[in-house]
Amino acid sequence: MCTQWAASGLEPVIPVRTSVSCMEKSGWAGCLAVVGGFLTGVVVWSQGARPGMLGKFEGERDWSLLYVELPLLAVGMPALALGVWALGVGGFKVREGVAAVAVVGVLALAAWGGAEWLAVRTEPFTGRGRL
Repeated sequence: MCTQWAASGLEPVIPVRTSVSCMEKSGWAGCLAVVGGFLTGVVVWSQGARPGMLGKFEGERDWSLLYVELPLLAVGMPALALGVWALGVGGFKVREGVAAVAVVGVLALAAWGGAEWLAVRTEPFTGRGRL
């Protein structure tokens, strides 16, 4: 394509970057949201899955907590955090502070949901009935 332009006498237009967009300035914050989501998922899993992984009931262990719930929480939480961040900053064009509060709120709700899910999953190992 450039050879056709050179032959016709037209020069290719080279885009010149004059300012840094909001998405480029806030790249570190999106990475921080992913790291925060990963840490949240791993902490929720480690606290919630402990009874099932330690074999509290007659030494029996539930290995599905390791190969189902751990990847779900360790990959799902960062994906959720990044999605909320991208939707806030990129989609709705809100300020970074508002997007950060939204990410923290969604991660808190997801952590609560994950902890409740793991409480139901490890109920046979803890011996506590849910009301």
